[in-house]
Amino acid sequence: MIASLALFALSAAVVVAVPGPTTLLAMHNGASGGLCLAACGVAGAVLSDLLLMAAVAAGISALLATSVLAFVLIQYVGAAYLAWLAFKLWQHPQAIAPEGQAATPSCFHAFARSLLAALGNPKGWLFFLALLPPFVHPQQNLATQYLRLALLFVVIDAVLMSGYALVGIYAARGLSPRYVQLLHRGAALTMLVLAVSLLLYAQPHR
Repeated sequence: MIASLALFALSAAVVVAVPGPTTLLAMHNGASGGLCLAACGVAGAVLSDLLLMAAVAAGISALLATSVLAFVLIQYVGAAYLAWLAFKLWQHPQAIAPEGQAATPSCFHAFARSLLAALGNPKGWLFFLALLPPFVHPQQNLATQYLRLALLFVVIDAVLMSGYALVGIYAARGLSPRYVQLLHRGAALTMLVLAVSLLLYAQPHR
């Protein structure tokens, strides 16, 4: 069991650490509103983990595995939301005041953005759909196993997302407003590239 959990933890850490929509939002939240706003965003990402794992446990994995249309629909919705986020992130630096203070979003907005971005990101769906079932043994109590894996993934996700948020916080403190603006717009462009990539990936499945 320990070896299985260690392998799952390593896989989870690699998936979470790869830069994506939620990591970019974590950096953005940290740079925009500090630790409090970043914590709200991390909470949204953590809730998305629990919802996705609950969906897999409920058998949605079987539905998506047999329905190409369902998975492609998730990709298009996710791409559209990422493009919208890119637009909002690009606009955000324009609100930076001369003294370097920005009009930050509310905690609820940070929470909702991270939640929706994670739910619309096929990386999370692919991870839970493809890699979660091999770590579940049908002969053992399924609820206990899913709960154990969920708690492990949530801890890993929260720690790594907090690390990205701290990068954003210290970058905002140590950089001039001009460089902070470039940080936000760089995140926006990266988010847009991710959105286009999702659309291109979905193209062959039409």
